[in-house]
Amino acid sequence: MINDPLALRTVILEGKLDTISGKLSNRTGYTFYTSVSYSKNKFGLTLEAKRTKDFSFRQNPYALGIQGPINFLPPMAKQNTYRLTARFAPATQELGEQAIQLDLRYKFNKKLSASLNISDIQFLDGTELYREITPEFTWKQKRKWQFIGGLQILKYNIAIYQGKGDYVDALTPYAEFLYKFSPRKSIRVEAQYLATEDEFGSWVNGLVEVGMAPHWIFYASDMYKLKHKKEVDANKSKYDGTHFPSLGVVYSYKSNRVSLAYVKQVEGINCAGGICRLEPAFNGIKLTLNSSF
Repeated sequence: MINDPLALRTVILEGKLDTISGKLSNRTGYTFYTSVSYSKNKFGLTLEAKRTKDFSFRQNPYALGIQGPINFLPPMAKQNTYRLTARFAPATQELGEQAIQLDLRYKFNKKLSASLNISDIQFLDGTELYREITPEFTWKQKRKWQFIGGLQILKYNIAIYQGKGDYVDALTPYAEFLYKFSPRKSIRVEAQYLATEDEFGSWVNGLVEVGMAPHWIFYASDMYKLKHKKEVDANKSKYDGTHFPSLGVVYSYKSNRVSLAYVKQVEGINCAGGICRLEPAFNGIKLTLNSSF
């Protein structure tokens, strides 16, 4: 994602593309952040606002991208966890942005609860960068099973964040079902459908995960590129009709976690553990080891 003030940036101003090359200069910068929360009975509200201007703070001014930052400026957007809802994720624009986020939650009863998240990010001149509206509901049936359903309504400035195209307008309905056979054994199923005519077009994604606490997790997933209809063949993607499967196992012991997986992925943003990064297309084996000391 393009958040580097030293790199070449494309800025959209009044419908025209103006290319600005980054140059080193000393300017006074700041980041302003505020939040307010309110809760009563079954209702909760959180409102956040942020304004950033010329706040690139690095141990080496020539470091690029994610290299050498002294501070991390989190984006003012919902932390999406599903594969397709997280595909178009924003990065804080250190040279200047203004953002606001509203999160509403209401619990109807012990079984049913609902939430609404609204995020909006702009350049300081008002140019739209990112807008997301996500209503979601959760149904819990005692401790046996749980169902989550929602819809992501998205507008994403892919020219700024990924350096290609213009805007992405997408609708992504999603669902998740968790069933517990016992306190230690469970199965979780995910399904998402990303509907858009922009970037590579529409996708579907499914995942099945089997948990055997406290050590093992087995999972399999497939992200499939839907074929374009004949009337839009001019926008046909090179990925049309292609499967991108993943198959893996995770083992956890105390503060250690090891995962081994076969992964085939399309180029784009991939999120894991709350960290999102722009990655190239990949087909192969991934081995990951995490340890806490």
